[in-house]
Amino acid sequence: MYADDLGTDKIIRHYIEEVKSVEQVLDQEEEIALAEFAKFEEKLRQQKGPNAAPSTVGKGSLDTVE
Repeated sequence: MYADDLGTDKIIRHYIEEVKSVEQVLDQEEEIALAEFAKFEEKLRQQKGPNAAPSTVGKGSLDTVE
């Protein structure tokens, strides 16, 4: 979960007591988009080389492929 997801989770659980947790569900288009974006990021990483400094940092950044 990302920080934003945790905030959303807390807000929903605060206002709706019956909710125990919140989870993201991706539709088919979102799954395809994430997979294609990961491929693109990997291609960029290969072009930069192994010693290139990241242009952005953190999980979910353009320099992070899961």
